[in-house]
Amino acid sequence: MTAELVVYRIYGQPKIHKPAALKGVKPTFSLRQNKSPRKNQIYIVAQDVYVYFFDLFSRQHAFPEPVDMSLPVSALQRKYPELFSHRVREKFIYADTWVSIFDRNEGYVRFSGMVEAIRQSDYLPTIEGELFDAFSALSHQDAGFDSIGTDCMGQRFADYYRLLSDMTGKIYQMIIERQL
Repeated sequence: MTAELVVYRIYGQPKIHKPAALKGVKPTFSLRQNKSPRKNQIYIVAQDVYVYFFDLFSRQHAFPEPVDMSLPVSALQRKYPELFSHRVREKFIYADTWVSIFDRNEGYVRFSGMVEAIRQSDYLPTIEGELFDAFSALSHQDAGFDSIGTDCMGQRFADYYRLLSDMTGKIYQMIIERQL
C-alpha cells in the first residue's frame, strides 16, 4: 500500500480541480476531521482510495510581527482583516479569545491497493499504522506543508491519525457488509 499526492495546493495558490481519475465519480462517503465545518471526501475506485483533504498539512500563519501571535482574536481581526474570510460581528468575538490561525492547504491523496490490503489483513491496527506512516511521509514533500511526523508529538498528529483510522474502519465495515 502506498500513498501519493495526486493534486494539491498550498495557501495562496490557485484553486485545484478534481483529478481526471475521479471525473464523474461521486464520493463513497465523507468524514469530518476534528471539528472542522467541512468534511473530507473519500472516493473508492477499484482497489484504490482517493481522499480529498479539505485541510492538508496546513501551517500556522506566520505574522510579520512575532508578538502578534499573542493577540486575542478581536485585535487580530482589526489588524489583519484579510485573514478573516467572512465578516464577524464584534459582539460575537470575546476580547480574551485566542485561536490558532492556519494557512489552509488542500489536496487529493491516493492510497494505492488499500482495499485489497484491508481485505487481506488479520489485524486492522497494523493497516492503520502503515497507512499513517505512508501518509505522514507525504508531509515532507513540499516546504509549504507542516510536517506531521510519526512521533505523536505534532500538533495535528491525532487529528490525521483519527481520520485515517475512521476511514479504514468504515472501508472494513463496507467490505464485511459486501458493499465493496
